[in-house]
Amino acid sequence: MKIAVRALGHISRELGTLELELDVTCLDVRSLIKLVISNNEKLSTVFEVANEAPSVKPGFLVFVNGIDYRILTMEKATICREALIDIIPVIHHG
Repeated sequence: MKIAVRALGHISRELGTLELELDVTCLDVRSLIKLVISNNEKLSTVFEVANEAPSVKPGFLVFVNGIDYRILTMEKATICREALIDIIPVIHHG
C-alpha cells in the first residue's frame, strides 16, 4: 500500500511531504493515521493520539482520498491500495 501525506498552505514548509510504502493490503482509517503519525514526529503539530484514537488538533482539516477523515472513522472505512492524506490549515497567513 502506498501512502502519501501532503501538507498545504503555510504548514507545507514545516511538514514537507511524506511517502510510505507498506506491506499491507488494507487498513482502517484510524490505523492508517496512527501509522502515519508514528512515521513522522513533525505530524504532532496536527495530530494527537489519546486512548489509541487519533484526532486532529483545532485549526486543521484532514482528508483521506478527498473525504474528511472524521466521516471515514465514523463509518469505519477501510482504505486499500493507495491513500492520499491532505492536511489543510484553517488559519492562513494571508
